[in-house]
Amino acid sequence: MTEISGRTSGQGRRFAILASRFNEQITRKLVDGAFDALIKNGVAFENVDLVWVPGAWEIPTAARWLMDSDRYNAIVAVGAVI
Repeated sequence: MTEISGRTSGQGRRFAILASRFNEQITRKLVDGAFDALIKNGVAFENVDLVWVPGAWEIPTAARWLMDSDRYNAIVAVGAVI
């Protein structure tokens, strides 16, 4: 078995957390977890933007808009369909 592992460092990178407001009591916890993970891996607080959309249906469109902005190195999308 081959195992490849690297060091994670978000230093100097910009991220967007994209979240659905639908089921917000769940997605808020997902947002908090994503934000904590980014900060623990060296991403500066000011390099994380939080973008809320009404529901899961809007996530792909918003993700495309964020990608096309060339502002972010990565986008973390969270939603909960129950």
